[in-house]
Order: sequence, then C-alpha cells, then structure tokens
Amino acid sequence: MQSTSGRGWAYVTMLAMLGLSIAGNVAHTAHINTDPSARQYVYAIMWPVMVWLGVEMFVRVPWQPGKAAHWLVRWVGITLVAFIAGLVSYRHLRGLLIADGEDSIVYNVGPLAVDGLMLMATLALLLTRKLPVDAPTAQPIPASVPLTMEEELERFSLADLTSPAPVSPAPMTHDPATAKRERAPRASNAEREAKVRALLADPELKPAAGDSTMRRYARVARMLRDDPQADIDHKSERVVPEIVEQIIRPHMNLERVR
Repeated sequence: MQSTSGRGWAYVTMLAMLGLSIAGNVAHTAHINTDPSARQYVYAIMWPVMVWLGVEMFVRVPWQPGKAAHWLVRWVGITLVAFIAGLVSYRHLRGLLIADGEDSIVYNVGPLAVDGLMLMATLALLLTRKLPVDAPTAQPIPASVPLTMEEELERFSLADLTSPAPVSPAPMTHDPATAKRERAPRASNAEREAKVRALLADPELKPAAGDSTMRRYARVARMLRDDPQADIDHKSERVVPEIVEQIIRPHMNLERVR
C-alpha cells in the first residue's frame, strides 16, 4: 500500500543534513582560525545553504523541456554554481575530519554522504508530491439533426413492414385546446413500387430531380445491374427489402439475360 506518511522523514532528513553540513563548516572555520570573525562564520554557513538552494531549484522549478534557455540555466548555471558550493563544503568537512584523525576512506567519502543525503531527501519529496488533478471538461451535447420529410416518410414506411398494424383507439371528443398537429400522410408501398417500376423503365436509371428516395433505389439498381448477385445492405442503403428483392433484382436479372 502506498503511503505519503514517510514524507515527514524526508523533511527531517533534509533539514538534519543541512544543519549538519552547516555545523561542520562552522566547526572547520573555528578550527583553522584562533579568533574567527562573524564574517568568516557567514562564509562557513553560506556554502551548504547554496548547495541546498541549488538542489531545490534544480528539482522543483517546472522547467520546460525542449527550450534551450531552460536547459542552459538548469544544467549549466545552477549545476555549476551548486557544484562549486558543494566542492567548498566538501573540502571544509574533509579538512575537519582529517584534523580529527579519521581514516582516509572516512575523510574522502564521508562528506559526500552529508550533501548527498540532503539531495536524496529533496528528490524523495519531489517524487512523492501530489500532483493537481485536472477537472474533466464538460463535453457539449450535440444538437439533434432534424430529419427531412422524405426521411421521416421512409422511416415510417420501413417500420410498417415489420410491425403489426396499430389498433385504432376509441374515438375521443375533439378538443381544439389540446389537439395536436396531425402527421402528414405518408407514401404507401404501392406508390413507391410504382415509382420504382417507372424508374426501371428508364435505361439511364435517372430519378426525378429532388426525389432522394428514388435516387437510393437507382443506386441499388445500378449495383445489381453491374453484379446481379451483389449483397445489398438494406439498412445502410435505406431501401425496402421487398422492393429490392421482388422488383429490382428480378428486373436486373431479366435485363442481363436480354
């Protein structure tokens, strides 16, 4: 289970290593000077503080990748300054350990652990921070596209082929205040079949201008003229299956035989 309670330890470690580095630099100043001045103590304190501030800027500033200026400031400017400050702090701590008679491996490697652990604590805080969650953007509701009169008639005609005839409701008293607008009369299958037969009589299969329904049947007729065995998707073509299979396909097969 992931937990962010350990971030407190990262804060404590970072502050402890910063304080330990400052204390080591101050002790080194007091060791090499018999009567150090306040200015010399300021010098001792500023090196570890500069290392800490350089690390914080390096990892916490939202640098933008791909921009040369950001890359130069981060990897050249801040890195160089932090390295110089870290090198001075390292030599001060190393000199203090040498003066205390520590082994060579201790005074050569030990100072790296102080500033290095401060860097690791900063990175731990960076990697475990909570990122803001963007609120989901509300998607606009698409407006419904009204059907044309021809499409409305075709939709109702297709429904009539598969659904039983509706039962007439009991007569009701006409109330002008609540009366709804009656639907326009739709074309019957017989009228549509008559139009299709007239269309098939035209060798060019050109429907009347503005008749979108007949244009769909003309497209199906041309498909069957080129390939009498073509599989017609009645739903995508928006045509009545019975008209296609009982009128158009037999007619195209007959024309092909002729």
